[in-house]
Amino acid sequence: MNIVFDIGNVLIAWDPHAAFRHAFDSEAEIDAFLREADFYAWNLEQDRGRSREAAVAAAGAGHAALLDGYFDRFHLTIQYKICETWSLMERLRSRGTASMA
Repeated sequence: MNIVFDIGNVLIAWDPHAAFRHAFDSEAEIDAFLREADFYAWNLEQDRGRSREAAVAAAGAGHAALLDGYFDRFHLTIQYKICETWSLMERLRSRGTASMA
């Protein structure tokens, strides 16, 4: 049996807002940008293996610069370890149910 844990907001807290705070004055403005850029659909393609170059090209001129910068600021989006999920994973691993790749 294989058990798969997602990383973002399962094993670690992920906050994409953190990558854009330098460019906006409020969380509401960031939310509006993320909606307008269809950020979550755009980002899903990176999870599927799309290159940075292809991602920026897909963003379109109005969003390309900020979304290109997302790659350089990604480290800011990693907030903290979600201890409850890590604990569950460790319990499963100790029973031989899960392994770390």
